[in-house]
Amino acid sequence: MKGFGERFKEVRIDLGLNKKEFAKMVEMAPSSVTRYENGEMDITVNAVKKIAEKLGISACIKSSNEAVFIRFQRGNSESGIIP
Repeated sequence: MKGFGERFKEVRIDLGLNKKEFAKMVEMAPSSVTRYENGEMDITVNAVKKIAEKLGISACIKSSNEAVFIRFQRGNSESGIIP
């Protein structure tokens, strides 16, 4: 199973954005994008909401005792993030 960082990176790449472009669009430091992708920083619910809002995509957040599942969706394509 892929970790959060790998899945976070997939979302960015699926959107066709490099780290600098992604960071600018979501008003986040490029270093934060790198830290999320490298698994050096946990994402908050507020950050997920901000990313979804800025990119015009939906985010579904589900949690259990073991994991949080975040699904970003734009149109008919989906990318999931599982920490």
